[in-house]
Amino acid sequence: MAHFLCTHKLFPEAESLLRFVVSRKGKGSAFQVFTAVVETKVAQESNFLYDALVTAYLDLNFVSDSVQCFRLIRKHRIPLPFRSCARLLDILIKSGSTLTTLAFYKEILDCGYPPKVCDFNILMHRFCKDGKIQDALLVFDEIGKRGLSPTVVSFNTLINACCKLGDLGEGFRLKEVMEREKIFPDVFTYSVLIDVYGLCKDGDTRNARKLVNEMVEKGFKPDKVTYTTILDGSCKEGDLEMAYDIRRKMVEEGIQLDNVVFTAFISGLSREGHTNDAEKTLREMLSSGLKPDVATYTMVIDGFCRKGDVKMGFNLLREMQNNGPAPGLVTYNVLMNGHCKHGDLEDFDRLRSEKGVVQDYASYTSLVREISQSSKD
Repeated sequence: MAHFLCTHKLFPEAESLLRFVVSRKGKGSAFQVFTAVVETKVAQESNFLYDALVTAYLDLNFVSDSVQCFRLIRKHRIPLPFRSCARLLDILIKSGSTLTTLAFYKEILDCGYPPKVCDFNILMHRFCKDGKIQDALLVFDEIGKRGLSPTVVSFNTLINACCKLGDLGEGFRLKEVMEREKIFPDVFTYSVLIDVYGLCKDGDTRNARKLVNEMVEKGFKPDKVTYTTILDGSCKEGDLEMAYDIRRKMVEEGIQLDNVVFTAFISGLSREGHTNDAEKTLREMLSSGLKPDVATYTMVIDGFCRKGDVKMGFNLLREMQNNGPAPGLVTYNVLMNGHCKHGDLEDFDRLRSEKGVVQDYASYTSLVREISQSSKD
């Protein structure tokens, strides 16, 4: 019947017939149905029938039968039905085992299926996502073997995966390879090497800054995430000069400073003992319409208490109670420690009686430790 329909150019009807037969035969019927089609000895229209057969199994989600049909087609030296092969490959890429998908892809490539860099890139991404960098590199090598050239996406996929796994050296090696092959890094390449998984995570903000300069020289504009990451890393390393410089560049380029930037700055200033500058930055943050959280306020309060300016710390506490976030236990403990060292017992009692203070063991231990130390002095 299928032969008759194809002979009379009734291809949609032939496809419907095959779909009906496959639905009746069910899963695991690929060999039986394929053999029946082969025995019709269709000549000119054979490729369409085999394409329709693979498609029928795919429509019913019988993926293993579709793969078996392909292998039977290959065994009988029948021209490969590219349309259904492309669909089968797409399904395997999305839901199948990456190794199985790669093996299938190499099989159809050996049968004349046209290779595409995007397919290789997707497979590399799948391997990288699973942490299988060596398998991803094998796929990368296969690109050249198939007469294609890797794209910037190919390199970025590998560089991103290497940086995520902490192999920054391999990431930079791949950058050098792509530049030798006249495939130039893009914004994503630089961002990956600089940002969360790259130099800043490795504590190398100086080289991160050099990479930003290189990025700018090549006409790319660092984004907010890139600048913020370097600024945060600089503050953590105590390099406030670089942090100020990055902040200046962000303002010049019209990048709006957000909570992350201000909090990183306040943390760095407080850590280095620049308490007044930290409080000034807090004011800038508030005037920008942003709302510092409890941790940000507490960092500034802690800085003043360490310097002996408990009064200023107490003023900031009042500000939190009136306008800002509700102080937490850590905030009160910071002030209690400050009063123990630089305040007096009346202030301490007043603070201890504040509404909402949790008088836990840590608070009293802190008090006893400081009073004992003071009596020894």
